Amino acid sequence: GQYGQTSVALPQDAAIAAPSGGPYNDADLTAGFPRSTRQGRPGLALEILRKFCLVAGAAEADTRLTAFDRALLHAGIGNVNLLKVSSILPPHAKEENHPHITPGLLVPTAYGAITSEHPGELIAAAVAVGIGDPGEYGVIMEFSGRVSREKAEDAVRGMVEEAFSYRERHLARVLVRGVEYRVERIGCALAACVLWS
Repeated sequence: GQYGQTSVALPQDAAIAAPSGGPYNDADLTAGFPRSTRQGRPGLALEILRKFCLVAGAAEADTRLTAFDRALLHAGIGNVNLLKVSSILPPHAKEENHPHITPGLLVPTAYGAITSEHPGELIAAAVAVGIGDPGEYGVIMEFSGRVSREKAEDAVRGMVEEAFSYRERHLARVLVRGVEYRVERIGCALAACVLWS
């Protein structure tokens, strides 16, 4: 597919437990980064993310990778390490202005990106967040393709509507952010939902 998948294998004897030794509760999850109680090994970072913002950027460069990097910079997230996440916005998450994040940090991000080496080609990316009833989780969808910004935004809006429909949930509003770019040499368009606590 268009997006690569990455899996991480934990050692067979690794265990994730709350500081109390039992299952996690909300207090454990909001306390930061729990650690395994077995052999002092670090556990998974189970932090509830309370803020999000939508960003988009597009850029030109000499290679596919540097075009992607410049698009990240244009979107304002080029100096952090993106941790790609899937499609759920945590309950109670609030939309904020663009975050000022320390360079080098791991930042959970749902994003769609496209890179093209065809001069004159129009490319676009868009991201949408569906917000339901107060206190419920939302849904994030992303899209990229050889289309206009308008078509990319329509596509993600439709995906959010479909996702809420088959979850049989009320959709209160949809937030959308997109970008389009006409390639000169090697161009990239990217749209993302950035999550932080």
